[in-house]
Amino acid sequence: MGSPSVIEVSCPGCAAKFKAPDTMLGRKAKCTKCGKSFRVPAALPAPGAPPVPAEPVPEAESAEVMMAEAVDPVEAVPPPANLPAAVPVPAVAALPSADPFDFSQPAPAKPAKPARSKDQAPPAPVPAPKPVAAPEPVPAKAAAPPAVSPEAPAPAAKPKPAPEPLSLGDDPPIGAPSPRAAAVAKSAPAEEGAADDPFAFSGPPAKGEKVEKPTKVKRRYTEDAPAKAKSGDEATPRKKDATDGKPDQPAPSKKSKPAPQGTSADGYNPFTDFDSPDEAAGDAPEPGKPARAYRGASKSGGLFKAVLITGVIGVCAAGLAVAATVAYVKNLRKEAEQLRKEAEELAKKNEKKDDEPTYVAPPGAPPGRDRLPDPKAPPEPAPKEPEPKAPVSGPGSGRPALVLPAKLKSFTVGALPPKLAPADKPRVSTELDAALPAVKRVFPPFDPTTADTCVLLQTRPAADGKGERLALDTYGPAGNRVADARIEYDGDGSVAPIADLSASATGVFFLYATAGKLTVWNVVEKKKLAEAVEPYADRPDHARAGLAAAYFAADPGQVVTVSTAGAVLLYDLAARKAVAEFVPPNGVPGKVALGQSVAVADGHGSVALAVAGVLYQVRSAPELPVLRKYDLEGDVSRSFGLAVSGTPGRVLYAFEVDKAGKKEKAVLGVAVEEAAKHVIYRWPDGLGDPKGTFWANGTGAGVATDRGVLWFDDDEGKFLPLVLTQPATTGLYAGDERYFWYLIPHPTVPTRSALRALPLPFNDATEYRKAFPANQPLRATRISATGLEK
Repeated sequence: MGSPSVIEVSCPGCAAKFKAPDTMLGRKAKCTKCGKSFRVPAALPAPGAPPVPAEPVPEAESAEVMMAEAVDPVEAVPPPANLPAAVPVPAVAALPSADPFDFSQPAPAKPAKPARSKDQAPPAPVPAPKPVAAPEPVPAKAAAPPAVSPEAPAPAAKPKPAPEPLSLGDDPPIGAPSPRAAAVAKSAPAEEGAADDPFAFSGPPAKGEKVEKPTKVKRRYTEDAPAKAKSGDEATPRKKDATDGKPDQPAPSKKSKPAPQGTSADGYNPFTDFDSPDEAAGDAPEPGKPARAYRGASKSGGLFKAVLITGVIGVCAAGLAVAATVAYVKNLRKEAEQLRKEAEELAKKNEKKDDEPTYVAPPGAPPGRDRLPDPKAPPEPAPKEPEPKAPVSGPGSGRPALVLPAKLKSFTVGALPPKLAPADKPRVSTELDAALPAVKRVFPPFDPTTADTCVLLQTRPAADGKGERLALDTYGPAGNRVADARIEYDGDGSVAPIADLSASATGVFFLYATAGKLTVWNVVEKKKLAEAVEPYADRPDHARAGLAAAYFAADPGQVVTVSTAGAVLLYDLAARKAVAEFVPPNGVPGKVALGQSVAVADGHGSVALAVAGVLYQVRSAPELPVLRKYDLEGDVSRSFGLAVSGTPGRVLYAFEVDKAGKKEKAVLGVAVEEAAKHVIYRWPDGLGDPKGTFWANGTGAGVATDRGVLWFDDDEGKFLPLVLTQPATTGLYAGDERYFWYLIPHPTVPTRSALRALPLPFNDATEYRKAFPANQPLRATRISATGLEK
């Protein structure tokens, strides 16, 4: 069968011309311009004859008409790339009826869409026809190509659209529109009075007649107008886009594609399949933004978004893991720091316990008790003396405890007279730029007229055993402080810092020890000679006992160290090794302490120490020879102070014994003679505990107390109590080969202190000596910034 021919029909209402295939002969149509319904003539016009006028159709029959196309030239546009290809169906016998639902003839092909002007509104969307079951699909006749305007270029030959398939039964036919496209087409609002026939024609409106524009359906680049809900609710108005009010234009594309057959020059084609991804999307463009074409999930960035979200979640998870790890490490560091602090506090408490003076346990006391009893603890009942009486060993020394004679020499001290008169004037007066509580030690000058005075003071107190700062200040012969000569260092919080000074015409050297390590300075040149020297590095026994004292030897290049167990070591700073060692027997760690049971002689020629009730004087020279050894025939419970006057020299020792729970304090003096016997005096209770001992001018022995200094005189081998010198408040005391040095608060400036030196013997020493032989109380005198007053 040949291709169907095309006829021209004019609308009886507006005289508009339309094209129609010969299959439309005798059928009803509707004008798309004026909306007038008419019937296509049943006979073809003669060639070259004018268009056959159409017969109008009554209004009652206009509901079942088809829309007609105008006879305008149509520009061919290639079909969209994403439309499904038409599937050919088997051909059937032609039917004589023009009814499209009569399957005795081939179904008419879709007519080509007439071209419309730019100012003409597009026709309203046509609902998709309902599929009708048929015994067999029928082939469609190919529609004749649309007329082409001479001015427009010839369209490219394109495949003809496949006939609309019909459904047989419930299953959709091959090539049928998708259910979603059918639903979209079904939901489009139908124009009032429009026919269900998709091939209805209509003519142009009459002149001056106002025609309402139908809803515009933009293919590929705009969305369908919203449809009314099935329940009868009003449809939501369509959002305006950038193309409203403007001629329809195809969306820009990198590669222009030709429009499919039956598409007008402006891109409008009402006969294309509604089953397109763009129309199925159903999303209206936002106001102010141009409509966008449909894109698949991969083109619209769905995969990129999924990867981006996964990456963000992964980064967040990694961040949480890092934060958790950091918090865990911080907690570990805090715990370690807390453990370290607790360990340091425990070590500090142990050091304080070790520094406490020990005592001899009374007979019958439980073993292992080597500390002073807690004063807050309730008093323990005195143990009964065992029968028979036997000497009891001292605490850990293996020696018996010292038992004092029943009859000891004793004395008393009188009160200070209400009126005092000047007696002795000081030979040296220096004002220190430090308050008395800050001063730890005074090192007198070897020559007050030419040499400097050095003072060890605390510039910053310790907090929890840390942060203490000590400094050595230098004062010239005129009493001025040499500011740039200060030597400052970190202390270890000890009550009695380990420090010594060696001053002579050849130089001034300063030695101090912190945490068991020695450091030596040249004071004049302000230069370190040795730093952090560990004298017990290769002697673990001495290291466990700990360092008790360190002094310069007669040679400043060597240092004498004494452990808390009494071991004496001569250490050479240049060789950085010990060159001699003396270890007394019965030594117990913690029993020897600086200022209590160990001292250095004037001139640094020897050191004296008390170990297990035995007094030793050891020369500070190679091989450390023992110059003197004096056995008290028993160990003491506590030492208060030990001093030696020279090498060899007189010895002064203050201690305490414990007899059956009764404590007695005593002072022992040993003359310089080899065969001299020691002299012991019972300490007066009214003076308090002794705080230290020292020698001045070789013959004057001083015992420091809370009230002042109690003096003893060793004249011609007679060790006799002499006099009490006491300040108005408190003081710090020292002695050398010439003078008695005392430091008291400044009388007018609280932030300063006054250092004075009195020569010995005192001017009234002969008068003071008469009191003890006559069984009279010793004289009490006053020391002040102006000297001695009596």
